[in-house]
Amino acid sequence: MHASRGNKSSQKVAKGNGTASAWLERLAARKEWSPSTCRLSKRNVCNLLKMIRLLLENGLSLQRSLETLTNDRACRKHKKLISTISSKVSSGESFSRAMSAFPLVFTTTMVHHVALAEASGSLIESLDRISQNLEETLELRRKLVQKLSYPALVITAGSGLVGFMLTTVVPQFEKIYSESNVDLPWVTSFITGLSRFATSYLWLLPVIAIGIYLTLRGLRKNAMMSIKLDALLLRVPVLGDFIADFSALEYLRSTLVMTEAGFVPLDAITQAAKSVPNRYAKQLLTRAALDVQRGQKISKAIQPCEFLFPSAVLQLIAIGEQTGGLAHSCVGSVQLVKSRLEARMTAMLGIIEPALTISLAACIGWIVLAIYMPMFHMFDVLEY
Repeated sequence: MHASRGNKSSQKVAKGNGTASAWLERLAARKEWSPSTCRLSKRNVCNLLKMIRLLLENGLSLQRSLETLTNDRACRKHKKLISTISSKVSSGESFSRAMSAFPLVFTTTMVHHVALAEASGSLIESLDRISQNLEETLELRRKLVQKLSYPALVITAGSGLVGFMLTTVVPQFEKIYSESNVDLPWVTSFITGLSRFATSYLWLLPVIAIGIYLTLRGLRKNAMMSIKLDALLLRVPVLGDFIADFSALEYLRSTLVMTEAGFVPLDAITQAAKSVPNRYAKQLLTRAALDVQRGQKISKAIQPCEFLFPSAVLQLIAIGEQTGGLAHSCVGSVQLVKSRLEARMTAMLGIIEPALTISLAACIGWIVLAIYMPMFHMFDVLEY
């Protein structure tokens, strides 16, 4: 009987160990590196393409350039990616086909760009255009983050200060006033009520924030819901204008790079539509490319997307179609949209920064006033 119990216990332990080992194996499988799940930041992609271009310019073959980068200590973080591409190229695959094995690193636009460059023998120029396009995008994002850093700092510091006063300072004064039997004015009553609510339910804020994040993340996984959410974002005041300008800039810049690389206008706008970050705008621009494929002019096909492009851009594209200089029209359009986006950023931040400062000062002043107003009544009570 004791032996049977021992056997059962050993079976349970073995079963538990088996479950644990199976769980560890699944976890290791999830973390296992593969080209389809490999990720790389745009900055690292830009640097990688620039290094390949520099090696090619110095007379090295593509295979030799990839082998050099594989053994380079500066690229040790991306060694698996580079070595995989190098092995595919050495086995006879084209560079563009090897890049296509990493869909989360190289976009379809980059892959088609490199494929055309390999066919025309202009790989160095192609890599230079792609890296320049990435650098311009990263520079624009850097400027935006730099300009938004001060408002973000003000919001963070102000929220922390107001939260500290409501949860720590105000309850102390409320206790003093309740012990002194002082009548509280409505301003103080409102702040003390807000303080009690914040003290009791402040923990709900991170829970709500996490819930909203997970909900939006789940909705974004659905194709139709993600398109509807992006369409809703375009209707948000101020933010929608930024998203529209940024989407238009990415589309026009990609079209310019494609036309300069030798793509025909139809292929250029088809591939450029895939680079647009907003999915609703991407859907409309993809439909416009299909209309062009059916024989419609580009300037007329993109008219349903006039909320993305200024009227001057539509005129430039129409002129470029008539004269056969679509690339030249895209150069002017990119400069126009870029200057418009930067002007919009400067104007918006010129309003946001003083508005945040005034709002923060008003909140803190309101709390301080609510704290000190009952003191005058308390002095009267003490003198009496």
